[in-house]
Amino acid sequence: VPNVLLPTEEGQHIAVLSDHQAPRHARELHKLACAWLKAHHPEWVIVNGDLLNLDPLSTHLPTPEIDPTVQGGMDAATRVLRDYRRAVPSARMLMIPGNHEQRLQNKLLRTLPELYRLRRGGEGLRADPVLSVPHLLRLDELGIEWVTGDVGEWPFAEARFLNLIISHGAVARAGSGASARKTLERLMANTVIGHTHRQAIVWHT
Repeated sequence: VPNVLLPTEEGQHIAVLSDHQAPRHARELHKLACAWLKAHHPEWVIVNGDLLNLDPLSTHLPTPEIDPTVQGGMDAATRVLRDYRRAVPSARMLMIPGNHEQRLQNKLLRTLPELYRLRRGGEGLRADPVLSVPHLLRLDELGIEWVTGDVGEWPFAEARFLNLIISHGAVARAGSGASARKTLERLMANTVIGHTHRQAIVWHT
């Protein structure tokens, strides 16, 4: 789905889960998150980017001895999403791409651009490309909506809930909260971001 305004009724809960980096995600934290979802049953669940790590597809020099495979990342991330869906079967779930999901597109565009938008025969332009994160993670089967921006995916994809913008984020600054503050100044709206792996709440008027 493209960037859209998603109004919510007063009192609805939105759970935002970000930067899992599967298969490097913290297993115990994942169990706690699933337990929280099941106990609080939020109406919305937003997976806010970097669910995947995709180490082998990055521009960094690989370390085969310790880097997980792309398949291992896809399998782990799919299990994470399935666990979330089991915990909150009735919630509306969105997945916003992050810079790590973008690694798959970038790799294809650099090495095999002819396969970038390849779809199964006869499916038409509305179908997900075969070599895409939504298709590989089975988002359609899990009832999870893939959010895209007006001119692409990361860093343009975001979900807007009235006066709240949720996006993975693209700004990285040193110090807890500095990236969020810079994003806040750019967007001039209440914002939730991931990306920097630092926890903070900042205010700016």
